[in-house]
Amino acid sequence: MQLGPTRSASLSATCPAGGALPAYDVGGLNTWMSALQDLPQWQAADVGLTLPLQDGRTVWVFGDTLRPLHVSPRFVASSMLISSGQCVAQVLPAGGGPVIPAGSHKQVCWPTAGVVLPSPARTSTSQPATDQLDISCSRVRRGQGALNFTYLGLTMARFTVPRGGVPTLVKTWQVTPDDTDPSQMNWGSALLHDGDWIYIYGTRLQQRGGSARSLYVARAPVGALDAARAWTYWTGRDWVHDAARAQSTLPAAVGVSQSLTVSQVGDVYVMVSKDGGDFADDVGVWRSDTPLGPWVLSYTRAVPYDDGSGVLTYEPLAHPDLPLADGNLLVSLSRSPTNLTSLLADPALGRPDFIEVPLP
Repeated sequence: MQLGPTRSASLSATCPAGGALPAYDVGGLNTWMSALQDLPQWQAADVGLTLPLQDGRTVWVFGDTLRPLHVSPRFVASSMLISSGQCVAQVLPAGGGPVIPAGSHKQVCWPTAGVVLPSPARTSTSQPATDQLDISCSRVRRGQGALNFTYLGLTMARFTVPRGGVPTLVKTWQVTPDDTDPSQMNWGSALLHDGDWIYIYGTRLQQRGGSARSLYVARAPVGALDAARAWTYWTGRDWVHDAARAQSTLPAAVGVSQSLTVSQVGDVYVMVSKDGGDFADDVGVWRSDTPLGPWVLSYTRAVPYDDGSGVLTYEPLAHPDLPLADGNLLVSLSRSPTNLTSLLADPALGRPDFIEVPLP
């Protein structure tokens, strides 16, 4: 099922394109994130995927987003910022809703991963550079309480971004049908562009009540991510068109988060996730010589899911596109206060926190 595009969006400010990427440091990024203010419809959010544009700007894609008191609705399931150096602008969809519509008032779309491609619409070197952003999101039905929701399936969203311009939603499409089975495959947990292929990673719960997930992988040719018949699935020996034959590349006995990142850094593929699942207390860094594995755990760092402070810490995501001056790998952690009153009083408690880990 394909959903229609939204109307044109706008930017809250103009951040200049061009220029070399600066070298970042973790302390400076945390100061920058905690000090963000004066954005018209953004106070706090989780997730925080980063997607580098050809023009030197960075797109930030967030999940559940708290907005100022005068903005209705107060919460939306997705939002988007664009940064260039210290300049930050917010993408403002027409209508004031989430940047990724769900297509139903009973559902929301939580972004999980994204890839950037030069737009196939560019046919001449005289035309300005345009990027295509393909973003996966979990289609969910909310219940009562922050952790009460039902995963239904995968929806994809496609944006185009001209040089120096505004991300425009081109289309969304439903990849998997609605299914309330908690043990179903969650495709789109991570995305990786590598050569002629887009790799689509999936995670699956193996035990009810737990959070440790096994890892799977599919792929589609570049330019055919929106063609379901073009997807093939890794069986451990070959690629097949039958998704039911996919075999895990990392077992649930090891366990990864529902959402994670897989990145190519030089000649190495690096996976970052909670080691043991969403509710685990360590961030894990794995390496592989191929996008398929085998995955070897090379580093762990203690980051408790619940340290008793009233703020939960989850969903570590790597950001190799934001290079650190010391050569380590930047990782963001989503945070969410367990008490809504605390979040409303201090929105910075619900913003991502940054750490660094060594490259494997």
